[in-house]
Amino acid sequence: MRARIAAALLIAAVSLLAGIVIGRNFKEPPYQPVVAEVATPRESEAPPAARAVQGNLSKRPGALAQLASMNASRIDLAEALRLVPGLALTECKEALRKAVHFGQPEREILLKAIITHWASLDPDAVMDEAFRFPASDVRRMLGPAAAKVLAVKDSGAALARVRDSQGRQTKIQLAQWILPAVSRIDPEQALSVLQRDPLLARQDDLFNAIAAEYGAAFPAQALAWASALGKKDVRERTVRTVWNAWADTDPASAASALAGGGETPPSSAFESVARSWSKASPLVALEWVNSLPEGEAKNAAARSLVLDASAVAPSDAARLIRDTKSDALATTLARVVASSLLMKSVEEALAWAEALPEGAAKQQALRPIMGQLTQNDPAAALRYAEGVADKNVKRELVGRAISQWSKEDPDSAYSFASQMPAGQERDRAIAETIKAVQHDDPQKAMEWFRTLQTPEAMGVIAEDLVRGLVATNAAAALQFASTLPAEAQGKAYYSLVRGWAFEHMTEAGQWINGLSAGPGRDAAIKAYVSVIDGRDPALATTWAASIQDPVERTEAMFNAFERWADKDAAAAQQWLHSDQVSIDFKPFFEKHLKERVRPRER
Repeated sequence: MRARIAAALLIAAVSLLAGIVIGRNFKEPPYQPVVAEVATPRESEAPPAARAVQGNLSKRPGALAQLASMNASRIDLAEALRLVPGLALTECKEALRKAVHFGQPEREILLKAIITHWASLDPDAVMDEAFRFPASDVRRMLGPAAAKVLAVKDSGAALARVRDSQGRQTKIQLAQWILPAVSRIDPEQALSVLQRDPLLARQDDLFNAIAAEYGAAFPAQALAWASALGKKDVRERTVRTVWNAWADTDPASAASALAGGGETPPSSAFESVARSWSKASPLVALEWVNSLPEGEAKNAAARSLVLDASAVAPSDAARLIRDTKSDALATTLARVVASSLLMKSVEEALAWAEALPEGAAKQQALRPIMGQLTQNDPAAALRYAEGVADKNVKRELVGRAISQWSKEDPDSAYSFASQMPAGQERDRAIAETIKAVQHDDPQKAMEWFRTLQTPEAMGVIAEDLVRGLVATNAAAALQFASTLPAEAQGKAYYSLVRGWAFEHMTEAGQWINGLSAGPGRDAAIKAYVSVIDGRDPALATTWAASIQDPVERTEAMFNAFERWADKDAAAAQQWLHSDQVSIDFKPFFEKHLKERVRPRER
């Protein structure tokens, strides 16, 4: 709110100062405040109360003194902006030095106001100061402000500053300030200076800066100029800048130009118009986007809409969603309106979303609504989600609702989930309730786990359960793992061994030896190898060789053998030529071993 008020004050101040600039005859001597003479009675003739007021006014400090006396950390911005027009020419620089120490956002607003006022009094002095003021951000404000006034005062003289400047950097800097300003008034002369100076013609950023001002003042001509530039990246960037400027200045005119035929405009042009127009006239912008032919340009425009939901009636949004074939437009509208209605009532937002046609827009609208409903009443959210027709949306909404409910009341959440129809949706919901209790009540978690029916859910949850249980009760973890069906063993065995073998390497190896061959045992061995290869790479390599799956076996053997070769190349080589290694592996491992040994032999 504070920033919005500040911005409004800046607009008012700049408007006031702009009036000063336009109305001043620049050939007159520097501005001196004129105080109107008002007939007042002589002090001896004035009543006592009037004499007191006159005395107070005569003692009131000037604008500069009042600005200097303000608290730097928190100023009265409205009062400060009121004082700025009263600053004399000789006071502007000192006022600027004082304002530098004020806090944001007041600092930037006041700096701009002072600079605009100073430039209206003496733009040449401001331009000179732009090269030497201590604060770099202030220098960046001084140059453009002075350039704007100089361009209005005498564009030819302003351009002469650029042509006659000495020094490479000075010329480039003056051109970056002055050429864009002159482009608003006399673009042909500004472009002539740019084209005739080889140094300036190589400054790609300068083309972009000119395009912003040229495009705002003479958009059609600016677009023709930008489109004819030879360098591709400069041309594309400059064209985009012209469209941005045109859309910011007159989005309706820019939209008409886009429909005028000729060369196909870039998608960025539609983005610019949609963004600017939707800020000023959201419903008109929405109708325009909806009227565009289907394709990337329409989708790009739809994605760029900046909508104030309070300016778009829900009924209008729903109509446009029904009428459009653009998912981008439909989902943008759905998201904005649903979020706006949520601020009033979840029920109102939900009723609006339910009336939308099935599709991406309805899904987009339901997400924030269900998120809020889940926070307010997860049980109600879950009951609603159960009735959603779209399977993907249903899965997402059920998951979010059951997850939230499980955090608040896991027993009730489990009771609801266990009564859902058998299948993956049910088991996924139960899995969420298990996650909520597995750390605080592992026994309950294992009881609920036994009600799962799908291998996918069992595998994921078994992995979590074993990982937590093995750290506190290895025996219980082993007992639990032994009851798992084959489909759920892989991830669970891997987590169990990884958490257990670091402290109980021998016992873990013995347990693995007792497992039946299959994916579960392979997963356990892989975990075991990853634990012991740092301590005993020879043992790790032989264990890896017992993995059944050829891909997993090769990967595990290679990693372990690499460590072994680093630690004891002779022993690794002896093993390599033993009967334990398949002939298919030997050439690959021998090459690798030679590469590891050679650096040490040099």
